[in-house]
Amino acid sequence: MAAGKKRGIDVIVGGPPCQGYSVYNHQHGDSDPRAGLFREYLRIVKGIKPRWLVMENVTGITSIAGGKIVDEIFSGMESLGYRVKMKVLKAEEFGVPQERRRVFFIATRTDAPILFPEPTHGHGLLPLVTVWCYVARPMTPPDTFRCTGPGKQFDGRRHRSV
Repeated sequence: MAAGKKRGIDVIVGGPPCQGYSVYNHQHGDSDPRAGLFREYLRIVKGIKPRWLVMENVTGITSIAGGKIVDEIFSGMESLGYRVKMKVLKAEEFGVPQERRRVFFIATRTDAPILFPEPTHGHGLLPLVTVWCYVARPMTPPDTFRCTGPGKQFDGRRHRSV
């Protein structure tokens, strides 16, 4: 980097508090003050102007106010000069021993393609990881042994008796 030349920020990764979008809070919907905190994220992005954004939240964000929150996130990012893509990722498909769905927004001001990671675990891939894998062998990476538990084996979709 040349002396005196500012490089800027490459990426901001974050997620507004999820309580406003939780399926357990739909009675409040977009009237919950926390449901508008994504605007604070966008305000920070506007001031910093990173090349890339990654925003994560619960899947409930897609249904609050009939999807208007997601529409506002897209339009807010686009108005700041970003191209945006959104995708639901499943944690268990990436070696996490729990079922957890999260919505990811990836946005960029560059010409680079927006790519989401491909699953590494599941049907036809590495076996899904169970908590037993970590309890039984906490120091061994789960993809180096068969994830089995007492009387159960994980076949990549569901437990079956052995």
